[in-house]
Parts: sequence; structure tokens; C-alpha cells
Amino acid sequence: MDPAASWGFIGTIAGAFVGALASIGTTWLNNKNASTLESDKFKAQKIESARAFQRETSIALQDAIHHLAGLAAKDQATLIKSFVAKRDGKPVPELETEEQKEDLKAAFRSVSILRERIANDAIRDLVNRFTKLSAQSHLHDTIASIKDYQIEWALNMNMLILELGSYHRSLFDEFPDNYKKVM
Repeated sequence: MDPAASWGFIGTIAGAFVGALASIGTTWLNNKNASTLESDKFKAQKIESARAFQRETSIALQDAIHHLAGLAAKDQATLIKSFVAKRDGKPVPELETEEQKEDLKAAFRSVSILRERIANDAIRDLVNRFTKLSAQSHLHDTIASIKDYQIEWALNMNMLILELGSYHRSLFDEFPDNYKKVM
């Protein structure tokens, strides 16, 4: 057998082997890159889904807090009216009807449920403080103490709403460049 033909045959086999290895390697890298891209896309979708859930929850929580605040403020006003009536020797109005009590319970429940869905611990702490404070309106026995309470309550609510708004805005990646121009 001719040595050149033998070496040619060996070279052809070696070339085919190297080509096959290169093809296998390329296929493996392509599959790995495709898998990584798909995994990254899935993670990004999962993160965006969580952010969307938090955005929706923070809006619902703001609404629930405003509803609770309205009921609590009405309750506080009724309490002040009863203090004034007592002071003036007039008949004391009923503090709460059963319907008002049920509405207040439902509002507290709604805020509590939504609070637990918020991922931010600081927001949950502010909501806890606000709901505890909102539940304490009946613990006052003078007009002065209820007015001091109202100031603390209003400051806590304002801080909560500001922090919740800031948290909500943080859940958006970025506003488009032209957003400020439109506003």
C-alpha cells in the first residue's frame, strides 16, 4: 500500500472526526445558549409578574386605607359629637350603628389582607401602626385627647400614603424618556 494513500486516508478519518467533534461542540454551545436565554426570559417574566402583582396590590391597599380612614374619621367625628353633647348636657348620640361596625370590621379586614401581600416590610410596619392607631379612637375620654390622637393619626396616615406611593413608583423599571415632557 502506498504510504501517501495511507496518510491521506488517516487524514480524512481524522478530519471527519475533528469535524464531528466541532459540530457536536457547536450544537452543545447553541443548546446551552438557547437554554440560558430561555431561563433568563423566564426569570424576567417571573420578576415582572411579581412586580405587576405588587403594583396592583399597592393600589388596592391605598384604596383600602383611604376607605378605612374615611370610616375611622367618621367614627372620630361621632366621638367628638358625643363628648360635646355630654359637656353641654344634651342627649348623647349613638356612637356606632351595627352597619357602621360591620363596615369598619370589613375595612380593617381588607387592609389586613392586602398588607400581608405587600413584599416591603417597612410598608407592612407602617400599615400595622396605622391600623392599630385607627382602632384606638374609642380609648379617649376627652375632646383634647381625641384631637391629639387625630393629629397623630393624620400624620401616620400621611406618612403611610407617601411611603406607599414611593413604593408603588419603585415597582416600575423606568419611565420612558418622553414621560416628563408629556407631564
